[in-house]
Amino acid sequence: MRYRNSLLLGSLALFSMLGLDAGKAQSSASAPARISGGHAEFTPTIQIPSTGNAGTQSPTDNLAFPLPMIPGFPGISIVAKSPAFVAHGSFFFPLSSSSRPEKTGDFILEGEVEYSIPQQKIFILFSHFRVGTSGNVFANFKLNGQEIGGNEIELLNAATGTSPATDKNKFTISAKELISTEFADAINKLFNATVLTPGQELATLSLVARVAQ
Repeated sequence: MRYRNSLLLGSLALFSMLGLDAGKAQSSASAPARISGGHAEFTPTIQIPSTGNAGTQSPTDNLAFPLPMIPGFPGISIVAKSPAFVAHGSFFFPLSSSSRPEKTGDFILEGEVEYSIPQQKIFILFSHFRVGTSGNVFANFKLNGQEIGGNEIELLNAATGTSPATDKNKFTISAKELISTEFADAINKLFNATVLTPGQELATLSLVARVAQ
C-alpha cells in the first residue's frame, strides 16, 4: 500500500493545534451554539490485509479511513489532504469554527481523503465531512469525479449507547463507528463483491469541540 500525508506534523505541533487539555467532560448536555475549534479523531479498527491472505499484511495495511483495505487490490493509495492529516495511527480532521451544532445538529470537519486504486482506474474522493451531534458521520462521495448517492452519503452510524458530554469549555463525543447500510451498498455495488458489512465497526471516534465563550 502506498500512503502519504499532505501535511506533516510532529507531536508538539499536533497538541498545539488541538489546544485542548486532557480532562474528560463530566456530564451529558445539549450541543453548543458555537465552537472555536477542536478536532475529530478517527482510529481505524477494521483489519483486512490488502492481499486478502491472513498473515501477510504490513503494519500500515490497516491504516485506512473511511474505506478499509480491500482484499485482492494491491497498490491502494490513501492521501489525507490538508488540513486533515494522519498521526499516531489516527486520522485527524480540524473542526470548522463556522459549525453551529445547536442549530444544525452537526459539526463541520475540514479536510478530504483521496482513496485510489490506480491499476483499476478507481479514484474515490471523500469530502465535506460532518459529524452529527449523535455521532453519525456523513460525507460527499465521488467516484472518478462523479457523485455517488447524491450530494451526501451517510458513512457511519454511532453505536447504541453513545452519549455526548459537555462542560463549560468543551463538548465531546466518543463512539464506536459502524458501517451504514447506505455506504456498504454503494461500495459493494462498486466492487461487485461483499467488501463492507452493515453494522461492522470501522473506526472509533473521539470528537472534542471547544465551546466558544
